[in-house]
This record gives sequence, structure tokens and C-alpha cells, in this order.
Amino acid sequence: MGQPDGTFSHLFSVELCIFAMLVLVPLCIAGYNRNSIWKDEITLWTDVVKNGTEKDRGFLALGNLYQNEG
Repeated sequence: MGQPDGTFSHLFSVELCIFAMLVLVPLCIAGYNRNSIWKDEITLWTDVVKNGTEKDRGFLALGNLYQNEG
């Protein structure tokens, strides 16, 4: 039988809320920071070049953007 005063269910809900906050807050911060990369094309392609230097596509796209802007 369950606890008549609801202590177990209250404790479980508090632990669940704490766990959810410990997981959700860092994920929201990481998502916000990652979305800042998409503010313009130069920022996006600069991040692509920084994270994948062995690929030509990022360098070509970034070079084209710089050439178009002068």
C-alpha cells in the first residue's frame, strides 16, 4: 500500500523537478548558444570552417561571401 500522507509522491515529484532542471537548463543554454551561429551566413560558414577544416565546401562558401562583400 502507498503512503497515506503522500510523502513518497511529494519527494518523487521534487526529485523529478530537480532532475528536469539539471537536464533542461544546460540544454536550453547550449541551444541558445548554438543558434547564435545562424545569425548570418559569414558566422555560419566561419563555424563550419573552424569545425571541419578538411572540407572544401566551407572554405569555398566563405570565400564567395567575402568576395561578394568586397
